[in-house]
Amino acid sequence: MLREVLEHIQRRDRFVLTSHARPDGDAIGSALACCEVLRQLGKAADVVLHDPVPRIYQPLPFADRVVQSDRVNGHYEAAIILECDSIQRTRLEGLENQFLISIDHHLSGRPFAHVNWIDPKAAATAELVYRLAREAGVAVSPEIATCLYTALMTDTGSFMFRGTNDQTFALARELVLAGADPAHCAQNIYFAHSTAKMRLLGAALSNHHRPISQESRARRDRVLGGNAR
Repeated sequence: MLREVLEHIQRRDRFVLTSHARPDGDAIGSALACCEVLRQLGKAADVVLHDPVPRIYQPLPFADRVVQSDRVNGHYEAAIILECDSIQRTRLEGLENQFLISIDHHLSGRPFAHVNWIDPKAAATAELVYRLAREAGVAVSPEIATCLYTALMTDTGSFMFRGTNDQTFALARELVLAGADPAHCAQNIYFAHSTAKMRLLGAALSNHHRPISQESRARRDRVLGGNAR
């Protein structure tokens, strides 16, 4: 399936990339890295998201180029939807008539696109983007590595979630060798919160196994930038 995805990319020149609304680290990091991979291939590519990049991910390379919008504007030959199981979850209008490529790693991933690369064995969608870059012959720059490492780190719960294995750490090693700084990535994500945000994070974690109100959930998501499935 990787080869098929790459073949469709090679046939086209203009791409829009997106992910689910209220994007988390894997959504942001994978989209930014994949967009840069396409640009290194000589393609025109834009990341368009329904919601703004959460503050903790704004220091990532290329984050300032993200377009926040309710719809996809402009002429594109294909849309690459990362870490998302439907166009509805993007909350973007204008994707309906695009040629769609889905790249996802969730067990819940559904084949909604024209081309669907879904690999539940991958620790994060970032792992698939890394494979795409290698297959395409694109050098993984420190900037791309930083985006992918952040995506991998956050989607594995700092390498603590079930499913984290030797391949996960092997990928992390490759990204560090490519220029990602683990301490810097962790600092931006886990230690750059204000005191108020840390209190809210604590409250969100303490309520993890209990039902919470819609208002509390919305407030939590604004802080964490997440959209858990």
